[in-house]
Amino acid sequence: MVMLFAGFAGMAFKSDTEVTLRPGQTTEVRSPYGHVYRFTHQGISQYEQLNRFVSAASLDVYQDGTYIGVMKSEKRQHMDSMGQPTFEPSTEVAIRSGIREDLYIIFAGAVQGTEEAVYRITINPLVWWVWYGGIVLALGGLISMWPTGRAPTPVKRRADQAGYVARVEA
Repeated sequence: MVMLFAGFAGMAFKSDTEVTLRPGQTTEVRSPYGHVYRFTHQGISQYEQLNRFVSAASLDVYQDGTYIGVMKSEKRQHMDSMGQPTFEPSTEVAIRSGIREDLYIIFAGAVQGTEEAVYRITINPLVWWVWYGGIVLALGGLISMWPTGRAPTPVKRRADQAGYVARVEA
């Protein structure tokens, strides 16, 4: 339970940033632990797959000046057999998970069909503690319910209660 509470307490330090970037533009976001993340927008690509149309946006990501990789978030519009959109578009979130914090990048969309992209960048500290706290809680529950291998202890029956017996005849 302590691990779960620690994880949920981390939500108080959550960082949320929304930015609009053109290709090559950069933005920086500071995490609650003091890390500085730098994001450089590479561009937007659009392509069709079997049952959907995908708009994907990519960012180069640096943590404290060290390159940590490319993160790609997508907007997916599913299509029916006639090529007509079904449902609302769905979003594939780019996630980088670590023991201290999780980094989420959401591609909110392109600005009027250009290469300019709107991103929502979220840094959630201590998410790892929630997941592992839940695992520890589940394992503890299984261990406490596990049979011991001994036969159950028989319950001692009490003698009949003391008192008077009255017989009623009709």
